[in-house]
Amino acid sequence: PVAVAAGPVRVNRNEQPELAGLPLELEGYCPVTVARRDGMLLPAVPGPGQVLWEGRLYGFVSFTALQEFMRDPKEIMKAVYSAARKKPELINLLSLDAQFPGNVLRRYLT
Repeated sequence: PVAVAAGPVRVNRNEQPELAGLPLELEGYCPVTVARRDGMLLPAVPGPGQVLWEGRLYGFVSFTALQEFMRDPKEIMKAVYSAARKKPELINLLSLDAQFPGNVLRRYLT
């Protein structure tokens, strides 16, 4: 089991075996890019490391993006959800079904 810290913690999944099985949230896309670039999807890269926040692991396109997430992860995730409201296809692409329970598209895709 992964310990849940009070706030965001920078980690490196390659150096911490207990995180090896934990998937990246948002299907591996950078939350800061989604939030700040109108829903743009850019895959996270391993170089900057990852952030463990509220038991979930997030990846980033750059160290700058990681730092921005660390400063205020709630604000970034609110912006991700806002982008998904504007572009509903992001709900499925980023696996945000739990945050959007009224989304019916997943039922038709499975």
